[in-house]
Amino acid sequence: MELQVNNLYKGMKGFRFSGVAFILLLCSTLSLAQRSNYPKSIWVGLSGGMQLSRYQFVPTVQQNQHLGTHFGALTRIDLEKGASIEIGLNYVQTGWTERFDEDTTGKAYRRDINYLEMPILSHLYLENKLARVFVNAGPFIGYYLGDNSSIQGTGFSEQQLTRHVLPIKNKIAWGLTGGPGVSIKLGNRHRIELEGHIQYDFQDIWSTKREDPYGSSAELRFGAGLRYLFKL
Repeated sequence: MELQVNNLYKGMKGFRFSGVAFILLLCSTLSLAQRSNYPKSIWVGLSGGMQLSRYQFVPTVQQNQHLGTHFGALTRIDLEKGASIEIGLNYVQTGWTERFDEDTTGKAYRRDINYLEMPILSHLYLENKLARVFVNAGPFIGYYLGDNSSIQGTGFSEQQLTRHVLPIKNKIAWGLTGGPGVSIKLGNRHRIELEGHIQYDFQDIWSTKREDPYGSSAELRFGAGLRYLFKL
């Protein structure tokens, strides 16, 4: 009983820390737009790319990196020299792909999960006349759109079969995202960018109560993509 109480306390403490970090980063990002008198420029654009994801399951589930895609639109407002705020709206395909032992040849399981996500990012950069290097960082929130699974083989364990049919419980995803990139200027009104990012969800996809089969089911994602932006 004491161990269960300690684990519950640690989980609540970690959740509070995650929530505080999310709120602080969101407030600091939005505060940039409120305090700057720098002449503002507005950019709009499209983005797309690939990503690798896996889920932090407890108990552990053996996984290969899961390949997915993302694409969407973004708006960036230059607030002051070296700092902008960026808001995006992206369709994201994530999920996980399970790995099985060599003596279970023929088994395969993959679940694709689709989200609509909105990141709100600080865009900090250094630039010269032709290019800039930048770092994006900030919170995101997402909404679950649906999922689909593919399975091959037989002889799955009871735990595996239970996991494979578990529906997504929490429809809202939220966490932190960010990463570096490089932006190439094409004339006065166009930019092409290459960016990379890492993203961690603070929300589990399944219920993690004491009676539930999994104590953690949060996603960790690495991605890269191309962007085109046009200055209004």
